[in-house]
Amino acid sequence: MRATIRRAKFNDIVSDARAAMAVLEIDDTAPYYRLTEVERPGQAPEITEEVLSGYQVRSHISHQLLLVMEEVEQNGPDEVTIRRTSPYITSPGGRQTTTYSKVC
Repeated sequence: MRATIRRAKFNDIVSDARAAMAVLEIDDTAPYYRLTEVERPGQAPEITEEVLSGYQVRSHISHQLLLVMEEVEQNGPDEVTIRRTSPYITSPGGRQTTTYSKVC
């Protein structure tokens, strides 16, 4: 599954984010490893890692899709990737990718 969040109108953002969240397969009780990489022009990439519950993952993805992320992708039940590829005035410019991997 791959979905793009249209960023032109608020109603489009909400509609697209809700539709994407409805089809994501996330186990709310399982632990997930989160890896975030932020690349900004002229700076070294920032990498953060964290372990979250599936419930926290679902909440974080929903929040990020509504605020800044443009794309969500899931090729299987054990991994979800969200991305921002274009800069916005209201958030730090550059690319951001967050991958959530289910911990076995």
